[in-house]
Formats: sequence, structure tokens, C-alpha cells
Amino acid sequence: MTYSYRPNKSTISVIFIILSTLLNYIKAADSFPWPGRGKPVSSTFTPINPTSPAELTVIDVLSSDEQYSDLLRIIQRLKLVPAINKLGDITLYAPTNDAIREAQHAMTDNINDEARETIFYHMLNYTITSQSDQILHQTLLHPDSEHVKPKKPHSPWFPEPGDGKPLSGAGQQVRIGRANSTDICYGLPDLPVGEKYHGNCHENGAATVLSKEPKHARNGVVYPIDKVISPPGDLATQIRNHPSLSTLLELIPAQAISALEQRAANGFTLFLPTNEAFKTLDKTVYSYLHNQIYASSDLLDLMSGHIAVGKGVGWSTTWDTQKEYDTNLKTKLQVNDKNTVKLDSHTSAQINTFDILASNGVIHLIDSFVTPPQLLLLDSEKILIGLNATRFVDLFRSAKLSNKYLKNDQDNMTLLVFHNDVFEGTNDIKEVDALATASDDQNEMAMTLKYHIIPGNIRKDDVKTGELIETELRTRLLGDKGQRVVVSKTKTPSDKSSKTNKSEKHTGWSFNHASVLSDEHKVGNKTIYFISSVLEPPRDVMSVAVSDLRLSTFVASVYAAGMDEYLKHIPATTLVIPTNDAFEELGYAMKYFLKSQAKAELKQLINYHIIDDIVYTKSLSNGTYKTLSDVPLDVNVHNKGNTTEMALGSPRNVAGYPLNGEERKAIISEGDILTSSGVIHVIDQVERSPMVDITLRKLFKGSNANTMLDLFQKAGYQWLLDGKAPPMEDDSNPYEKHNSSTGHPVKPYTVLTPTDAAFTHINLTHYLDDRAALEALVRMHILPAPPDYLDEDYSYALEEDRTTDNGQPLYISDDMAYPSLLSYTEGGPSRYGDVAFKKSQNGWTVGIRGARGVNGPEDFASVLGFGRASPHFYNSTSDFEINRNNDLDNDDPHAMSIGGGIVVLDSVLIPYEPSWIYRWGWIVFTAITGTGVLGAGGYASYVTYQRRKEIRAGYQSLEGEED
Repeated sequence: MTYSYRPNKSTISVIFIILSTLLNYIKAADSFPWPGRGKPVSSTFTPINPTSPAELTVIDVLSSDEQYSDLLRIIQRLKLVPAINKLGDITLYAPTNDAIREAQHAMTDNINDEARETIFYHMLNYTITSQSDQILHQTLLHPDSEHVKPKKPHSPWFPEPGDGKPLSGAGQQVRIGRANSTDICYGLPDLPVGEKYHGNCHENGAATVLSKEPKHARNGVVYPIDKVISPPGDLATQIRNHPSLSTLLELIPAQAISALEQRAANGFTLFLPTNEAFKTLDKTVYSYLHNQIYASSDLLDLMSGHIAVGKGVGWSTTWDTQKEYDTNLKTKLQVNDKNTVKLDSHTSAQINTFDILASNGVIHLIDSFVTPPQLLLLDSEKILIGLNATRFVDLFRSAKLSNKYLKNDQDNMTLLVFHNDVFEGTNDIKEVDALATASDDQNEMAMTLKYHIIPGNIRKDDVKTGELIETELRTRLLGDKGQRVVVSKTKTPSDKSSKTNKSEKHTGWSFNHASVLSDEHKVGNKTIYFISSVLEPPRDVMSVAVSDLRLSTFVASVYAAGMDEYLKHIPATTLVIPTNDAFEELGYAMKYFLKSQAKAELKQLINYHIIDDIVYTKSLSNGTYKTLSDVPLDVNVHNKGNTTEMALGSPRNVAGYPLNGEERKAIISEGDILTSSGVIHVIDQVERSPMVDITLRKLFKGSNANTMLDLFQKAGYQWLLDGKAPPMEDDSNPYEKHNSSTGHPVKPYTVLTPTDAAFTHINLTHYLDDRAALEALVRMHILPAPPDYLDEDYSYALEEDRTTDNGQPLYISDDMAYPSLLSYTEGGPSRYGDVAFKKSQNGWTVGIRGARGVNGPEDFASVLGFGRASPHFYNSTSDFEINRNNDLDNDDPHAMSIGGGIVVLDSVLIPYEPSWIYRWGWIVFTAITGTGVLGAGGYASYVTYQRRKEIRAGYQSLEGEED
């Protein structure tokens, strides 16, 4: 019952309340059994002998011995004298004055709670002798759950102990035993199983019992000790201080350790793995657990699986009656007679250190883990953390890909992982730290990460150099197909002792030039390889092409056509891109394509190099492939020795001629350059689209030969510029003069095209005023391509095996001659209408064949470049052919002639006409010489005749002789 004082009550009422309260305390003290087997005071008065041990109390024993004066003073200060006197059969290990003074700091505190607990920790609830074999004993210390706020003082007759919650109502334990063969120690520390204490009590942190025989009192015995033994700290303190738990302390999050402090945890029994237990873990698991940031959840579960709660604190002395414990992980642990802790039939641990005492429980050390095995069975994500790939894991988590690719180990996959140190000393970390913020996993970071995942398990021995392996990166630009990664293998010569030196062995391999740094790690159905750098997904086609200097002309063409953004975003395509050298072979045709008026044709040309599908070289086969132009590309694949040659070009018509007139197909010189929308193959020749007709007029524009173009039009040769047949009534038609046929197909021409600068050295007014001279000048620069229908006896007919080279419109060799339209052989008036090509150190030169050097530099010019026009197809069964051959069995329904083109010159070739000396000089010389010879002969004959006549006149005739 509780009474409260009211100021308005009378004094008698107050006195009555006080007396009633004291009476209640006295009754409670007589009947209260705390904390042990105390005996009630007898109501019968019996005279006593103050010096008899049977009549002395423990307090009297302390009072009678000067060495306990300090202890007695503390007990009095703590108001424990009545309580100790009421206790029965206690054992007090009494620190001497020297021990008290040495530990004075441990015996004083503002509210005396710690001092009271220390005093009770030296008292047992029963008497023992020095011969006792029991090591662990229960003291009268019942720890309080908190020592924070001062409490209302209790009656000295009935001192209230701690609430006892930290030890589930039981008293704290203490070790009493021998450190050596002689000394008995109080407060010995824990000791591993099988080991013994060495040295004296103090060396083991315990107090020495100074007398083997106690001083007896009516209510107990007193043993003197030379040291004050402080009560054990809480579980958290014991873990922090125990050397065998340093690894656990390092790994377990600090908040989990703090949760074991006395104010937060009560009555726990801990079975904790030692440092050696952690060393038995797999290296990767051990490394993973060391990363508290990522492993905190597993570490907390690991700790919870070793924190048990039973019906009471599980000291080893209680295992006779209590063997099962429930853990905070909702598992059950069982202790058997062999000092083994078992989780189940497959998981158990041996206890190697018993009873590490704590104020709120007890700790036993075990040699392994007693948590469910799956707790330490790591998934791919945890393995990667343990292997120092935390940044890789961070990125997957940020991109919301971790659950699908790292935590699910059921699917067969290969992970290409980069270590954290990949970013040390580089700027790449800024790019990689651009983490995904949207839920859509198609962002840039998610795409990069998916590029590191390969469906299926890849092994080094199963792949070949150059093989393209599909990844998990799938985008709209790829037509939802997986982006590829390139595998490369490095080779070194095998051992010289081998039978053949040709054999080789692979020593390393890489993905997109990122070297594989380790052997495979198997996690479930996943295979993990560590690589030397981050795999960046292929960039868009324009970025890839720009970075390759061989393709700069193609890049310029794309920008000129305004197709750069178009190519970046068109999905699932294969680009066959010619090199700069290939574009160079187009000569002035390419320069025309780059002009603004040729934009549509340039687009057509570019589209003809884009296959409307992703086709890797391994997938290329004989056949046609649809392009973004209206004409497909024809692909031919054939083995060439140890290699496979892949060629592509225009398809052929029914007669077998290529539609674009190319004499050969383009060869793929390098294939499988990956892009974000497909792949690039590099080819050695520009494939002209059959839909684009390159005429001489366009080549003139490409070469900026405006003056020559103007002269052609004024001379009436515009039909030639546009690739048309000449007017039938036009006298300039060479076929009208040289051939009697009609309806002949369009004949290709090659035009020698001087630059505008070349015409600055001639008098154009003369030619503009004299049409005959103008036509002669123009005809001098027009070379008919040798047609296949001309007789082979023509000196300029080409052999069948001759082909043009480097984009030339006609075959050229040293001293090769061609007739122009001014030539007599082509119906022209001049016998000096042929031109001849000559190879020099600086290139080609062309001059008028047979010219005597009258005009000097005007008789020859240097070749600056070429341009080839589109070919012409015709029906060879024209009236001309029928009339000429009169044989329809040899009819070829279709034929093709090369399209001619232009040869750009640095000088104008002036038609050559020899002077009268070269024309008539030999006749005059012959006549004069003949006349001279005849005159000389006649004169000689006359002189001879006269001499003979004179000789005859000088002789005398003899008689009888005739004259």
C-alpha cells in the first residue's frame, strides 16, 4: 500500500502513517528471502558471546579486522549493513584495504549503483570451501538494466537489488579456481578448451585469495583477496575486447554490436565464430563480408543466427537442463554433451571457449558457423563485391538491372566484369558515374552494362579469333537483335621441342580489345570473366566512320548529301564503305557528286552502299541483298587458299553484264566494324548505282572545265556530252563518214579536257570566229572508245584482256595511241589526229602522234586526272551487224561498251598541220637533186665526148688504111 503526505492532515495522522510504514518494512524484512537462503530472526532472546564465531555476523568479522576497514566504510556508505546482516550462508571475498585503495576509482560513483554491484559481485549466496572443484559460481549481483537516473533511496533493512533483467533474473557468474598449484584465484577470465592458466592470479587478471581458510561468521564466511574484481561488461564490451573476436568485430556493423549493450539486450546466449572460423571461409566470401556497405544485411543475418535466447542465460552450468535455443534468425540451435552446437544434421560447430561472462548474457566461442548454408552461398552480385567489382555492382543497381542479371543465377549467362581499379588515374569514371535515373532500362548506362552480358556460357576453347558473340544489348536501332562483341585470341609459338614449329598455342584472349584478366568464376549457371577495361557499346555509324581516316571521303560525302542524321537513326543496316583510295578512282565523277546540284545522285550513290539488314561476314553468302537504293547488291563468296574472299557489286543483266558497268566487283578488305545500328564492311571500290547516269557533261562540271564545255556546245557536240547519238544529218558524225551503217548504237567517247587555266594561253577569239578551226580543235580532244564491233585490224583495237585501271576511262600504257575524231581513221581530215600516251616520272603525258614540234608545248600536255562516265548498253543485232555478218546464229541480244569519260589536261592540244617545208620540201629537194644529178651526168657525158673527139683529130692516117 502506498501513502502520500497531505499538508492539511494533522500531526497525529502523519506520525501514524510513518509508524505504519516502518511496521510494514519490518514484516517484509522478516519474510523476504532475497537474495538466497536467508533465515528469519528468532523471536526468543538468548544471551550471546560477542567473541564467538557462531554469534558474529559477516559485518562483525569485517569490523574486527583492520585490513577490511576501507571495505566496511564503503559498505556503510552504501547502506548495505542491514542487508548483509540479514543474509545467511553467504561467502564474501573481501578486498583488503590495499586492494580497495588500488581500485578506488571502481568503487565510487555518484549514485553508488556501480559500487553496490561491485560489492555484490564479491558475494556468493552460499558458502564454499577452498577445496571446491566447481569453477563457475553465481554471485549475489543481479545487474540492473540501466544506471542512468538516480533512484529513490531504499530502506537499509530492505535494499532493492537490480531488476535482474540483463541475466533473466539470475545472478552474475564468477570463476574461482587455481592458476597454479598453490594460489586460489577469484575472477579468472575465460580460457579455451584444453588450455591451462599460467602464472599467478594477477597475471591472469584475477584476485588472489590470501587465506585458504575463511573467517567464519553466523551468516557466512569471509575470504580476504588482494584485488577488487569488477563485474563483467556487457556483451558488446566483451566482443570489442576479446582477441578471438577481432574479425567478427571488424565485419559486423557497429550498430549490430551496439545493440548488444546492456540497455538494449537482456539474457542473450551468443555462440560466436572465432577469427579462425572466418579464415575457413572461401576467399571470395570472406572478401565479400569485409565490405560492410554491401554485405551489411548478410552480416546482420549472420550475427542474428548466432544470438540465441533460451529460458535463461545459457551458461555451461545450465546445459544439463537447457539444451535448445532460439536464435534471432528464427533458427534453433542445440547443444549436446560433446560440447557441440548443432543447427541441423549438416551444420554444427565445436565450442572451443566456454562462458565469456557479460553483464547481460554469456558468449561461447565456436570454430565454424551455425547459420543456414544458403546465407553464405553467394549469388553473382555478392561474388562480384567480394572480387572488388563494387562499382560494377553499383552501376547495375543504379540501372535497375541487378535483380535480373546479378541476383538470378538460374539463367546461363557470361558476365564480363571490370574491377574498381580500372578507373584509377583515368577520366572514364566521370562517364561511368552518369548513372541511370529513369526506370527505362534503355538509357545509356543500362545499354553499356547490358553490353557486358552474354547469353550462354562462353569458354575460351569454344570461340575463335574474330568471332562475333551476341550480347544482351538489344535496341531499336539493331532491330531488337543483340549487339555483338568481338573475340580476339593472341598466339605465341609453341615449345621448340615440339615436332613442328608451325604449331601455335593461344595464351590470351580479349573482348573488343579488353583483355581477359582471370580464369572463369562459376556462380550457379553464370560464368564470370574479369576484363581490363569497360566495354563501350559501338557508336553510331557516323562516329565510327569519322574515327577511321580511311573513310573520310565517305564521311564528307554523307555530310554533303545531308544524310548524317539519317544514317545515325536508320535501324538494322549494313554499310559497305569504300576507302578514300576507292573514291579517288572515281576522279572527277566524285567531284561532281560533291556539287550541290548532284545532291540527289549522291544520295542514290550512298544508299546503294547500305544493305537493308544487318549482315556480318560470317552470314554473307552468294546471292543478292536488298539495299536502300532500288537496285540490290550481288555478293560472291569463294575460298582463296587459306582465306575466304568476299566480293560484292552490281547484279548482272540477262546477258551477264554488270548493270553499273564495273569491270570487277569490290572486295571486302575489312569486315565487321560494329556500329550502334549494325555493321560496316570496308571495300576497295566504289559501287556505282545503276540508277545514276554519269555523262560527260557531268564530268565536265566536276572538273570545272567550263571553257571546254562552252566550246563543245558552240561546236555542236552537245549530243556527245549527254551520251546521245549524233544527229543523222550532222556532218560531224564520224560514222557517217567512216561507216555506211545506220541505227548504230551510241558510241562512248573519252574527251581530253583542258582546264580553264589552259585556255588562257590560246586565242579563243580565233576559234570562236572560225567554225572550222573550232570543230578541229574540239575533234582533236575527242577519242572514240575502241568499240568491240570494229575489225581487229584497226591499230587501236583493244585486246580482250585489257582493263582500265584507277578509274581511267580507257586503257593506257606507255606509247599507247588512240585516234581522235580529227584523225583520218575516224573520218577526220587529218593524218595527225592520233594521240599517244607516255609514262613519265610525274605521271602521264599525252601528245599528238607524229607532230614535229612545230607548236612546241601545244603538241603535248600533262594528265591531271580522270573521270569515267556510265556505260552504255545496246542491242548488237542492229542492221549494221546483221548486214555485216549476215549470220543471225551469232546474235547477242545485249552488249555493253565502256562509258568513256574525260582525261583532264593542263594544256590545250592544238591540231597539228605540218609547214610547207615538211609538206613539200622533200619533193622540191628530190626534184632539185634529180635535176642536179641529171645535169651533172649530161655535162660529164659532153666533156667525155669532146675529149674523145679531140684525140681522134690529132692522129695521121697511114697509106692504105682507112680513117
